[in-house]
Amino acid sequence: DRAYSLWSLTGGNYVMQFYTLYLKYTGDYTIPQVNYMPTSMSCVNLVCMLSSGIVSDLIGKRWPFLLFVGTILIFTYSVMLSSGASHHLRLAAYTMTGAYGCFTPVLAGWCNISCGGDQHLRAATQASMIVVGQIVVTPFQQELFPSSDAPFYRKTKGFAYGLAFVICLTFWTVVVIPMVESHFEKKKQKNDSPVELDSQIDNSTDSLSDERVKSIHIQSDGKSDGR
Repeated sequence: DRAYSLWSLTGGNYVMQFYTLYLKYTGDYTIPQVNYMPTSMSCVNLVCMLSSGIVSDLIGKRWPFLLFVGTILIFTYSVMLSSGASHHLRLAAYTMTGAYGCFTPVLAGWCNISCGGDQHLRAATQASMIVVGQIVVTPFQQELFPSSDAPFYRKTKGFAYGLAFVICLTFWTVVVIPMVESHFEKKKQKNDSPVELDSQIDNSTDSLSDERVKSIHIQSDGKSDGR
């Protein structure tokens, strides 16, 4: 839930809207251009979402790709925050911000693994992720990214807050979640270690042997009484 909330607080869902407002602000583009240019973010989003699954499966880890995307987002939000960025650099930054979408499938995959195959727990967890994310992002967007302060949001410092949450999101998904995942994996391996299984087998064998010895003694005592 925390990772998804941080992802929501970056304002990534609204960057296409910010891109459109910036193009209108410049006054250099026609209405059709203002409408279709921001769709380039969707292309970047699609490529990153597909690549995240492929790369994660190939290397067996999720955090390296998230580190790569997080670095891109830190750069793009820094450009949008900067007052001295050139027009073309700002356009490139808006387009590259489409990479934010790959966090959603990766977080959903982590959620699926954490639930251990329990479908009811997975459904409840993913639903709570979405609900909590929407609850925290709605007032955030309204307060920090009002249309009256577009497209730079200098009075509300919207992009500064967005950059801070991008850094927090990158740290959480690249450092914190892998550490927690590694801890529980080691704990599980320790619980399922062969040494403990062997000791359990030995204990069960000893208990069976004791029962056999007792049964032999009982049989021998019965024969003695019969005599």
